[in-house]
Amino acid sequence: MILLNILVIVIGIFLCVGILTMLGMYLRSEVQHYYYYQAPTIRTYYSHFQLMKSQLHFDPEKKLIDLGCGDGAVLRFLAQYAHMKHLSGVDNNRIAIWYGLLVNRAFGHHTINLTYGDIQEIDISAYDYIYLFLVPKHLDTLQDWLQNNMKSDAIVVNNTFQFSHREVSEELRDPKTGSVFWIYKKSTSKLAE
Repeated sequence: MILLNILVIVIGIFLCVGILTMLGMYLRSEVQHYYYYQAPTIRTYYSHFQLMKSQLHFDPEKKLIDLGCGDGAVLRFLAQYAHMKHLSGVDNNRIAIWYGLLVNRAFGHHTINLTYGDIQEIDISAYDYIYLFLVPKHLDTLQDWLQNNMKSDAIVVNNTFQFSHREVSEELRDPKTGSVFWIYKKSTSKLAE
């Protein structure tokens, strides 16, 4: 009976924190600024996880950063299914990061590093893989920054949306669901104008 009560309390906490995460943009003091200039946390769909599992093959010893990681669900997936050991994420949603840290602790994902902050203030030069699931408006502002700051052999994986001025190295698509990943490598030439 005591275990059941504890389980109900833990589930209740996770549900409450999950709801707060979804409503996080409304809890900030600058609601209007956030509404117009920031994207809310977008959940990665099950079909995207299945596409990752079947077609993305990451080296488990290399480092990956998720820019705009939300609560870190993609990182937890990669830790579990790709057995990656060096995972980091950054997001400007404090509640999503806090919730992700709570979930990571509860489920033993102690090797995933989640950080609150501005994506463009993070040093990405040490990462082999850069994962993004950002809306096109945000991708467009990151193209030059990524090109100038990523390792020469780093690989960028965009979920769903493409860069507008970058040549795609590879496209991974699930014909059944329409889920797509766009793979980019560092360009040795100038970005297309």
